[in-house]
This record gives sequence, C-alpha cells and structure tokens, in this order.
Amino acid sequence: MKLFARLLRRHPPPETRALRALLDQRADEAAVAEALRRATLYTGRAGRGDLSGHPVPGLPEGLIRGLDPAGRTWRLFTAPALVRSAWRARPLPVTALDALRCAAGAGFTVELDGEPDGPPRLSIEPGRAGKLAAGLVPDGRGGWRVPSRLACAVDAPTRPCPDGLCAALGLIARREPGVASAHLVELSLSPLDRAIAVALTIGADLEPGARRGIVQRVEGHLATLFRGLPPPTVFIVTADQRSAVFDRGLPLFVRDGLGGTGIEVPDGHRVGLVLPSARPTVIALDTGSLLVDFGPDLEGFDDVLRDARARLGRAPGPVVWVIQRTALARLDPDREAILCAMFEAIRALGNPLVEQRAVVSAETSAGRALAERIGAVGVPVHALGSTREVAVEITGPEVGLLGLPGRFLAGPEPAE
Repeated sequence: MKLFARLLRRHPPPETRALRALLDQRADEAAVAEALRRATLYTGRAGRGDLSGHPVPGLPEGLIRGLDPAGRTWRLFTAPALVRSAWRARPLPVTALDALRCAAGAGFTVELDGEPDGPPRLSIEPGRAGKLAAGLVPDGRGGWRVPSRLACAVDAPTRPCPDGLCAALGLIARREPGVASAHLVELSLSPLDRAIAVALTIGADLEPGARRGIVQRVEGHLATLFRGLPPPTVFIVTADQRSAVFDRGLPLFVRDGLGGTGIEVPDGHRVGLVLPSARPTVIALDTGSLLVDFGPDLEGFDDVLRDARARLGRAPGPVVWVIQRTALARLDPDREAILCAMFEAIRALGNPLVEQRAVVSAETSAGRALAERIGAVGVPVHALGSTREVAVEITGPEVGLLGLPGRFLAGPEPAE
C-alpha cells in the first residue's frame, strides 16, 4: 500500500497525463479547458524557514512555493518531477478546480509548466480562471460556451434586456424544431464575475450528436447577431437545472406558449406571435388591427404618433399601442402627457371601429404605474405574454383574431 502511495506521489494521474498530451499536441482551447478541469496540478510546499512561499487562499496547506504576490502570478506544474527540478521542493498536489477558483478569487494569473525564468506553456488570467472553474469552455470565436455539465449557479438576469433583443433571441431559438424552450439567465462564475447565457430545453428523444448540432447552430446565429461582440453562452438544461432555469430565467421562447392564454385555434388557421419590434413600427396586421410599437428607445416618438393618427383617420379600426421596457426610461412627463392626450382624443371621437388597447412591459414599478395611468383614461392595458410576445394573431378563412395573452393590468375590464 505504501509503495502504491509513493508511486502516486511520483507520477501524475491519467487525467493530468491527458492534459500534458493535449498541451504537447497544441490542441484547441476547448479540449485543453475540459481536460484542465479534471486534472491534478502540482506546486511546491515551502520548506521550514523558507520565506519565499506565501499562503494560498482556499488551500489547507500553509506556505506554497511559486506564488508571487508582487507579480500576481502562481506557477503550477503538470508533474511532480517538474516541481523537484524547478525548486527541489516536495511536490504538493492541487486539484485544478481549486487552483482556478483560488486564482479567480484572489486575482492571480496561473502559469502552467515552463522553466522558472522562461515562458509558461499555458497562462490563465483571473477572469478566464473564473470561467474555466465554472465549467465554461472557449467557443473558438472569442466567446464561451457551456458543455453538457454545468457547474455554476443559475440566477435571474441582474440587468434588463431590451425587449427587441429578447424577441431576436427567441426567434433564433424558435428556428430549431428540437428546442422546446429558451430562457435568458445569468451564470454566477465567481463573486465578481457573471455571464449572460441562453438556456435551452431539448426533446429527450434527441441523440447527443443532434443536441450538439443545435447548440452549435444557435451559437453561430448569436455570433452573427452580436457582430463581433461576445455573444451569450448557450447550454442545454439538464434535469437538475430545470427548476432553477424556469424559476429565475427570463422566458424567450416556449413552444407550447399558447397554453393557458385562453385562445383557441380553429382547425385550418394559422397562429403567429407578434413580438416587440427592434425599431419604431406602425403596421397593419393581418387581422386588421393597427400595431403602434414605439420601439426600444422612443426614437422618432412624434413621427410615430403622427403616422398612427394619419392611418386611423384614413382607415378607422382597432389599434394596439406598445411601450417596451427599455422605452419606459425615456418616457418623460411631457411625452407621457402627449401620449395620454392622444388616447383621450381618439376615445372622445366615439368611433366604435377604433378600439384602443395597450401593451406595457410590467416588470418594473414604473411600468405598472404607467399602466395604471393609461388605464385611467379608459384604455385597457395588458402586460407582455409569457414568452414576451405582444399579441397572438390567428388568421384563417373564417376568422381573424388578435389576442393579448399577457395578464390584464388596468383600464376597463376586457370583454369575455
């Protein structure tokens, strides 16, 4: 038994040898990252009276050789023999995950292998160390992706995402028939590092190759959408992650999203989701309603109102006014007064053809307060739907219906 223990101390385990082989082969970053997470690394335990070692946060041993607080670096090795060669010190094994977490938390750069005065074979900055420790791997395009095993906390997004961007992300997920739902979440990588991610639920009957293909295609579409900026990470939700994702994530797309809306779809009819627009829009929908979406930032507010008023004058009909979440911050008192005056003026005409409804993003107290003020002038107000849709449009040979599936917020009670 003692002989076996001595052999383990002298030779690295198979996982570490696999990492060394990948470094020798100059393998791609993703393969090295996955092997690194499973490896054991080695540092040198400082000898008695040796003042060159320093404490390593999170490790039970006292003083460790190779940690340089002045240069903010920590040199580690992939074999015990390298420790003896570099420092003539007794090797101390450190799991790579512990090393990465310590480096991320203390702000140290990990340098792997190499001569004491030469360049390291692999250098990992603190920000990368946190992502690698959390389970992310480089995607080869400057961003990160989550492999099948996720080892970090799933939280609700701390920053609001523009509704137009949510709609674009939802459309990307909807293009894949195997995707059942998509949620926007934040991954807590370290106390100071968080990453936005798109969490996908996939049909259980799909083969592993098909699952990887879905993730790769969604990643490619996101890379195109973000045009050189780091796109969100994409990962497939496992059974133990499902509760956290559905409870904390922001819904982008749910394939059975019509469930619970109270809208029935007759046979032979087409269903379409009306999503928030990425720019100011005044369009006539197939159902005959006029959609007035002020866009994510109220750009051209006066022009949108003028266009909507002109269209309603030429062809009176139902109208839906849409105020997105990110537009709320730009809706100052003057613009709000103009908008409510428009609602009141149209209502005062008494034209039964012009039925006004509004959709307001209600995630914030400002949105809910605005809904109450709009409702006070006699316009029914709804929130966005469960998949952030404005409305559900049903068209066919016998009926055209535009439903607002979001919860009712204020104004006259909707007709049954």
